[in-house]
Amino acid sequence: MIPSKESVKLFCNIPIFEYPLTLNADNSCGDFFKIDKIIGKFIYSEDIEYDNIIDIVVSSFSEEEKSTKLRKKVNTNVLIISDLSSLSGSSDKVREFEKCLTKFSLNVYIFGAELNNQSCNASQLGTYLLQIIPQERCFSLDRSNDLVKYFMAPVVRAINSKINFEIDRDCFIPLQGYVNHVRISDKFSIKKIIEQESSKLLKKGYMYKNDEGEKIEFDYVIDAHRYGNQLIPFNFFDQPFHSIELDEKSLKLLQFAPRNDIDICYLEPPIYHYFIDKSDYDLGKRGEELIKGMIERDVVAIGSRTLSKNSKPKLVVIFPAISKSTSEPILITFISVFKESLKFSKFPLGEKVIESLTTREVALMDSYVDMMTLESHDNRYKPENTVDPFYQNKLSIILEKATRENIYDKSYIENILNLDSEKIEKCKNIEKKISDHYNL
Repeated sequence: MIPSKESVKLFCNIPIFEYPLTLNADNSCGDFFKIDKIIGKFIYSEDIEYDNIIDIVVSSFSEEEKSTKLRKKVNTNVLIISDLSSLSGSSDKVREFEKCLTKFSLNVYIFGAELNNQSCNASQLGTYLLQIIPQERCFSLDRSNDLVKYFMAPVVRAINSKINFEIDRDCFIPLQGYVNHVRISDKFSIKKIIEQESSKLLKKGYMYKNDEGEKIEFDYVIDAHRYGNQLIPFNFFDQPFHSIELDEKSLKLLQFAPRNDIDICYLEPPIYHYFIDKSDYDLGKRGEELIKGMIERDVVAIGSRTLSKNSKPKLVVIFPAISKSTSEPILITFISVFKESLKFSKFPLGEKVIESLTTREVALMDSYVDMMTLESHDNRYKPENTVDPFYQNKLSIILEKATRENIYDKSYIENILNLDSEKIEKCKNIEKKISDHYNL
């Protein structure tokens, strides 16, 4: 059993760790650290008492965390490493801990003194504690060393370090970016590995067959989509008209906006800190003046960021700031939760009382929508998943063909299919020479 690559709250009353710690489990690192190495990574406090591990868990959540967890009903996973024979106190302490488990939705995993052994020497308090924790979440103390060695603190690293902030077609600022906040999901799981289970990874594959059950090669398959009662083919002849040039890594300015107009409730991580790349003095100076000007006018920049050629552009809000450590002008970017344009969205001005539809009317409406909706087994082509301009263009081509509104010239296709007699004779002569030369 190994922990997955997730994070937990870790508590320990064995003098190894400081409490509480949030660690990132990484089972790909092998023997990441032993007990003697972990002491150098985390500050150890000699004030830790051996009999108050339960109090530590209960009191570790700040008031902010408590209110958040109560409001959002978020499950928190807790890993306790403890010599249960050293626990002391009354059963009231365990009952208080049990209320905390329910109130804050805590999933507790315990590594204690030989829990799987019938000769367990756990204290009375430790015995009470084991009665409220599911058996599948209790492990012996010797197993903890095998599992805890996979835990390591998350490391902030540079991602896509070089990028240009494009102000205009002929004006840009070179930046060097770092991810400031690492997204951590507060989950923990232990995977059970069966000895007979094969470690071979299987991949899902697709195969087309005709009515007789014979396999059809992919080269003979034409992509088609149903629109109403029509089947709209989409083949290689349509490729030149729907394909678009995807952006490389870029950060483009869309517009400036007053800082007060931006509601931080609609911003989300990951948060990037961009420093000015000063390898070019003139460009670096231009960037510093721009950031200082944004600070003086109390404005932010709204832009479009693409991290790679295959990624979708995202709407970002760029805040100007001064680094506390280096006193340099920097740009801080947040991702906007509005991933799609609101340009064509309509919002009701007020509530209207509408009579409920009958079951027959709802069924009739659903059937009508089903008949007129463009369907595909590939979810990327569905309307709610066509944020990518590549698929937006593809969808528009299919709709144009369905409504007979094709706007492109098909004459070149007709020329390919209807060659003149002179070209046909030349092709036959070339084919005959090749056949005679190689005795085909």
